[in-house]
Amino acid sequence: MPGSSENSRKISLKKLLQNTSPELFTEFADLGTTGTDIEGVTISGITDNSKEVTPGKIFVACQGTKVDAHDYIEEAIANGASTVILERADYIDKVKDSAIPYFKVRNGRKTLAKLASTFYDHPSHRLIVTGITGTNGKTTTTTLIDYIINQLGVKSGLIGTVNCKINGEEFDSKLTTPPATELYSLIEKMVQKEVKYLTKEVSSHGLKQDRVSAINFDIAGITNISYDHMDFHDSWDDYFKSKTKFFQMLSPDSISVLNADDPNAISMGDKTRSKVITYGISSPGAMITAENVDLKPFETSFTYQIKEELPTVTNKPVRPQSHNLKIRMPGKHNIYNTLLAISVCIMAGFDPEQVIKTAEQFPGLFRRLEVIYKNSFTIIDDCAHNPASIRSVFETISQLPFNRLVIVFAIRGSRGDQINLENSQRLVKWVNHLPVRELIITTSKSHAAPTNQVHSSEQTAFLSPLKTSGTPFKFIHNLEETIETALNEVKQGDLLMILGPYAINEGQEIVRNYLSNS
Repeated sequence: MPGSSENSRKISLKKLLQNTSPELFTEFADLGTTGTDIEGVTISGITDNSKEVTPGKIFVACQGTKVDAHDYIEEAIANGASTVILERADYIDKVKDSAIPYFKVRNGRKTLAKLASTFYDHPSHRLIVTGITGTNGKTTTTTLIDYIINQLGVKSGLIGTVNCKINGEEFDSKLTTPPATELYSLIEKMVQKEVKYLTKEVSSHGLKQDRVSAINFDIAGITNISYDHMDFHDSWDDYFKSKTKFFQMLSPDSISVLNADDPNAISMGDKTRSKVITYGISSPGAMITAENVDLKPFETSFTYQIKEELPTVTNKPVRPQSHNLKIRMPGKHNIYNTLLAISVCIMAGFDPEQVIKTAEQFPGLFRRLEVIYKNSFTIIDDCAHNPASIRSVFETISQLPFNRLVIVFAIRGSRGDQINLENSQRLVKWVNHLPVRELIITTSKSHAAPTNQVHSSEQTAFLSPLKTSGTPFKFIHNLEETIETALNEVKQGDLLMILGPYAINEGQEIVRNYLSNS
């Protein structure tokens, strides 16, 4: 992640509040300041972590799911906080005698995002910003959008699950949506680097916690919505409402691009003030469609069809037209990802024919149906980690030529029992439908980060459907042993599938080491 420019940036508290968008002032509705002259207060940064407070920073106390930052107000003041913003009135006594300004707000996280955006001079307003949300396909879609824009010679930025990019230079990404202060600092860094277009994955976490609430999105797209992240959301309704929030925050000048084949995704059209564009494969009323689909083993051909005039962010409408293309990514789900990515680029103002030609050159990306070996047998690696992505992967590989399947599947750690139960149920259905030589389940305990370790209840939940159905499987904790066992089982003409969440990202390296020493 590129370094923050926060240390050299300063602004008076009065100016910070004056320059914050009007929505923020509804948050400052309950209580004024201690009477301290805010004009004389200089702000050098904003944080919701008391341990990151240094003299001159604003400390925003938010009630979290596990930690209540209000308990750390005194620590923040001791560390030099120049201002405290809090949500709970019962904590005012901790700050009112400190002789620093304080404000009570209704929504600390939204306040944090608004202030961070102002502190960095509203950087998203100086870019054309596209946000892509959905359960599956966000990373492929956003990466393809950024690839197209970059290949067309325009400076672009990407903020996503796998990495962040500024003009092609990559940075590691810890979270799909970084914390608010880090997020707006990163966007401001892109402005400094003369980036013109920003593409951002928009997660349900980032939406529920209001991290993206101060970003000015010009285009918003959605891939699909299905069951996921129930470890964070307490219900399907909560998850769905978080996704809905993205489209509710859009302005009438923005454009929403919705998957007409997904009932949950298309319902967002009733919840937004933005212009609505629809895409799909099977819905006859979709404005953008894929026709003449030809799914081949390792590539896909179709006709990209614009059936109605489309709006653009440059206010130059795009006429109905069609283009034939061939992409290097297999599977129906990648048609949806490509439809969305191409449509976004066209509505961002790029020439349709150039966009199509560039999309055809996209090589794919890490652990998204990635062919990592193809000789006497084939190995495909994919980060399938929820029921919908498992279905998409098996639907695709069921069309591929192979003798038998050897499957490595990693249990999803620290994400709850229910998601693992449903993942296993979906896996069992496919295993009993396809010619499977060997199924090997792993917790990848040897390689998973502490936050991705499998809990005993998750292991029990995952193994239960396999045992109940009588599905044969091997169970191994160590990832290296798991993959080596699979490689010893695979025969000529077979297909080895390595499936599971990010905890097994190092699986490819294990494969390469094994094959090079064989």
